[in-house]
Amino acid sequence: MVSPPSANAPSVYTVIVSSPERSSATGVTLASFYVVAIGLSLLPVPSWLQPTELLSEDDPIQAIAEVLLSKPESIPLPDQQVDQQQAEGDLFPNDNEDPSAVLAVGENAGVHTRTLGRTETPWVMPPRPQLDRYAELLGLMASPLERPCLRPRRSRRRERSPVTGKSCERLSMSRFFERLRKIESGTHENLVARVVHFGDSLIASDKISDMVRKRLQERFGSGGKGFLMAKRLNQLQKGQRSGRGSDGWELDIMTAPIHRLDDRHFGFSGASFTAKKRREMLLFEPIGASRFVDIFYLSQPKGGRLTLLADDVAVGRLNTKSANVQAQVEHFVLPETTKKLELRSESANVRLYGMSLEAKRAGIVWTTLGLPGATSDVWLRPNKEEFVRLLSRHRPHLAVFMLGGNDGLMLSKKKTTLRAIEKSTRRLVGRVREAYPRMDCLLVSPLEAVRAKGGGRRLIPKPEVPKVIEIQRRVARKEGCAFWDMYTSMGGKGSLKKWVKARLMLADFIHPKSRGSNLLGEIMAEAIMTAYDEHITRDDAQTATGG
Repeated sequence: MVSPPSANAPSVYTVIVSSPERSSATGVTLASFYVVAIGLSLLPVPSWLQPTELLSEDDPIQAIAEVLLSKPESIPLPDQQVDQQQAEGDLFPNDNEDPSAVLAVGENAGVHTRTLGRTETPWVMPPRPQLDRYAELLGLMASPLERPCLRPRRSRRRERSPVTGKSCERLSMSRFFERLRKIESGTHENLVARVVHFGDSLIASDKISDMVRKRLQERFGSGGKGFLMAKRLNQLQKGQRSGRGSDGWELDIMTAPIHRLDDRHFGFSGASFTAKKRREMLLFEPIGASRFVDIFYLSQPKGGRLTLLADDVAVGRLNTKSANVQAQVEHFVLPETTKKLELRSESANVRLYGMSLEAKRAGIVWTTLGLPGATSDVWLRPNKEEFVRLLSRHRPHLAVFMLGGNDGLMLSKKKTTLRAIEKSTRRLVGRVREAYPRMDCLLVSPLEAVRAKGGGRRLIPKPEVPKVIEIQRRVARKEGCAFWDMYTSMGGKGSLKKWVKARLMLADFIHPKSRGSNLLGEIMAEAIMTAYDEHITRDDAQTATGG
């Protein structure tokens, strides 16, 4: 019972326990619990077993009990829907939020990069205040690209491999960098460098990749929008990388457990859209300076007809009816003043993959192809012949593979093996390379993944992630691809806890919010351009010395 204070007593309530025995027992229990908690925090046990922080909770006993006694929870699958309200709230993030209001941040924050050795003035990255605010706070590091040697024999002009330290005639991504150099020089009119970025839900809404594209196009110019899907894959996606239109388009996606159509006709995008009836429409605007259009579609015995309109004027027609089932590409040139494009079905059963838009000028064309729940094995599901043939028509100069998160998840659930992941990753790289043998390739590691205990009070790093990363690094070396360690760049083991505390992750602990994705895109773009600058610096030095 609680008795009110007397007139002469201090103005605090005195708690009177009716039973001395109960008081003694409760005291012993509390004392024992705190001794165990403090003892665990001092012992060399995993950080998630050290409950000192939980003593500051409103109900520390319950909080500690939940962590110590609960079973680690498997966080939601990446292809599961995140909370609708939270995801919609992330569409308009407060980018002006001061991280020091969340965690203490030191002075002179910035991404740590190597000083370039070029004698001429290099291109200067524009101000990035958001990145500067978070860099020291999170321990961000623009890890260098790992570029294995592709041609080790000695020659008159050679590079030194950062991986082996040996003289090398050509490193991975050298061809792509040479193309960028021609574009940057301004002497090659209308020269474009196409990038196809394969991934999972991290880039399905063009997050991370949109910032990389932005930074590279700021430096090298924009060659157009690249490949766009017909419509968004779900309502939580941004619409920049797709059209928008009527409701009569049926989506088939290769990550779905059951397909409405029992086939593997997904082109190279992993998704197709079929008009259920005539007069279904798709609108693409604005299209900017894009004037070349490639429409990717499936011809079939029951195929329908399609009209292409530029600013409401018909400029082309397609008949997708054919005796054979086969993926096709049709090329169109738009009038110079075109501001918007519309695709209109003139009959049912028009099945599209999407369209590619390019401008009549030099620059970067960065295509993002992200599918929720995708693994390295999932990207092998489309019909191989169609995948290779359509991708060859797109003519990519660099393929980026940002996978591994779902591979690690399947590994933790014992639904795959390390050997199977390595095999499927190598097959995927090989299949994409078939489309354009002279193409360069870049593998990007997954983010840190965790298991949650105590309702998310403790985040336990998954040991499967470093194993997957080592597989990717090994595949990159064997296949002659560059490798970028996004896991280390975000802070390495235990970094996700900081990202969660800094309010940069969604509640599923898998997907970064827009602000977090922008940070990852910034450091990825910096890693690519740092490698490019080092490439041309070595090339210039060797030319000057005749080496």
